[in-house]
Amino acid sequence: MWSIVDQTEWNKMQSTFPKESWPEGNTAPANFRAITEAEFCHSHYYTGYSYAAVGYFQFTRSNDKNEFKERVHGKIFINSFGKGWLQEIRHWENKVVYWLFDLCQHEYETTKKANCYWEGKCKKCGHLHAVDSSD
Repeated sequence: MWSIVDQTEWNKMQSTFPKESWPEGNTAPANFRAITEAEFCHSHYYTGYSYAAVGYFQFTRSNDKNEFKERVHGKIFINSFGKGWLQEIRHWENKVVYWLFDLCQHEYETTKKANCYWEGKCKKCGHLHAVDSSD
């Protein structure tokens, strides 16, 4: 179950990203994969932006319906890009396992470009993204 942090972004995400890529029941979100702690530290597009929602999930299978060797459970965070992460605390092993996912693996086409400004639209899902590096 999700706790919505930013309702406006959440509403946009619900209408942008395909329903089949979202986590549902015990099925993980699209492109769900375990990563190392070092990879997590460098996963800016996943963790460097404010999240729109947070929830607690338990997954037994991937988005393509393949079963996991063992249940994956933890707190999941998702940002407005449709990118997110899950931190699984394995207390019985004294470690944290990090997971990333993408509701869409974006392919942006430039729609506007000027000096320090760039704007693009994803060819797959229509997500809009803008970068203003003039700050």
